[in-house]
Amino acid sequence: MAVLGLLAIIFGILGIKSTRKGMAIAGLILGILILLLFIALIVFAVTVVPDMINNPQNYGLPADFWQDAAESLGYDRDFFKDMF
Repeated sequence: MAVLGLLAIIFGILGIKSTRKGMAIAGLILGILILLLFIALIVFAVTVVPDMINNPQNYGLPADFWQDAAESLGYDRDFFKDMF
């Protein structure tokens, strides 16, 4: 996803020099938007997901939600806790 965003930015910058400036600007804006969304996704995954696994009750989930999920997938009950 980030690679496509970077390509959109690069081709947008290169395309501004052409006669179809509108398409180039649209590509540039969408490339920047994709990169921002990718960064937001990474920040969410690094900050919220570990807390959600360690404290599921803070997010409206039962306290043993992740243990039950691990068991239903055939893993040890502490599979998700060992990840973070």
